[in-house]
Amino acid sequence: MILAKRARALRKKTSRPIYALSECDKSPLLDRLKVSFGRPTKVLPTESVVASFTLCISYAWGILFLSFSSVVTTYQTAYNFSIFQTGLVELAITVGAVIGTAVNPAADELYSRSTARNREIKGKPIPEARLYTAVPGSLLFTSGLFWFGKA
Repeated sequence: MILAKRARALRKKTSRPIYALSECDKSPLLDRLKVSFGRPTKVLPTESVVASFTLCISYAWGILFLSFSSVVTTYQTAYNFSIFQTGLVELAITVGAVIGTAVNPAADELYSRSTARNREIKGKPIPEARLYTAVPGSLLFTSGLFWFGKA
């Protein structure tokens, strides 16, 4: 993609027929799909970091989905909430998601600023800088689940 963008810009700038290798490759869509689905399928069982991260994230998404689907039932049966009140509980979850979305640019800025501190690869952000917001987020996620489980 990067080389294709560069080639497109050079074509526009110089009017010369400059193409990236990916633009010249006109392989069938089915072959490209096989490659696109084959790579992650090979990496998942062979790379332990990828496998463990995938398991962790899929577990978190599963828990999140189950908690979303059980909020209405839990609050209606345990606390006799009306439909409107359970809707407000769902609205609170939505407000939390909006706050998380609003905080994300600040987290990206923290990540981008880590470029200056990277001594190994100049000009690249430090991957661990993503943990500045991931660690508090994971603690909030866990405490929220315990709080919901108390209901």
